[in-house]
Amino acid sequence: MSVQGHFTYNSKHGHQVTAMQVPQAFNVFQSLFNQVQFSRVIEIGSAFGGTTLMVIDALNNAGQKNCEFWTFDTNHKSAPPAIQSYIDKGENLKFFNYNVFNTKVHPWQIFDHNSDPVKFIQSSGKTLVLCDGGCKRLEFPVLSEFLKSGDHIMAHDYAKDSDYFNSHIKDQVWNWHEIKFSDVEKSFCTYNLETFMDNDFSSVAWLSARKTS
Repeated sequence: MSVQGHFTYNSKHGHQVTAMQVPQAFNVFQSLFNQVQFSRVIEIGSAFGGTTLMVIDALNNAGQKNCEFWTFDTNHKSAPPAIQSYIDKGENLKFFNYNVFNTKVHPWQIFDHNSDPVKFIQSSGKTLVLCDGGCKRLEFPVLSEFLKSGDHIMAHDYAKDSDYFNSHIKDQVWNWHEIKFSDVEKSFCTYNLETFMDNDFSSVAWLSARKTS
C-alpha cells in the first residue's frame, strides 16, 4: 500500500492547503472537540498550515469559535499563505516565528519560564498543546511541565512502540515514527498524564494525553 505523508485539505473558507496528516485525522479531532471544550490551542510546527486550518475548522464545527489558536514555526519568517488567509478572515489565530525551546541543551528546555507561550498554556481555561515540530519526543516532555489539571497534550508521528508501528501503522496508515511511548513515559508519571481517546488518535498516528491533577 502506498502511504502519502500529506493530503490536500479543503478548508471551510474554500482554501486548498497541504496537511501533513492522514485525511481521517479531521474526524478524530472533530470527535475530541465535540466532547471537550478548549479555551486555547498551541501548536508547535505550522508547516504549510494544513493541520492548523483543519483543527480550527473542527473547533468551529463544534461551536468553539472563541478558542484562541497560536502556532509556532521557525522555518517561516511570516505566516504561511494558508494561515495568513485565516487571520485575514478574522479567525482567532496568531502565527509566531519563534523558537519556544532551547535546543542547544539536551534534553531540550523552555527558553523562559515566564515566556508568552508558557503564560498562554497556563492561562485559565483548558489548553490543548499540539507537538508537531522537528522533534516531538523532546517537545512533549518540555511542554508537559506547564500543563494545568484538565489540559491536553498531543504529539504527531506516534506509535506506542516499533512492533505496533510495523504491524499496524507502517504502509497502512502512516510511514513516519518519530515518537514512542517510552520517550514520554517519564513525563506521564511526573506530570500525572493519562491517555485520552487513545485508540482513536493512535489510528491516525497521534499520541493524545490529558493531565489528571
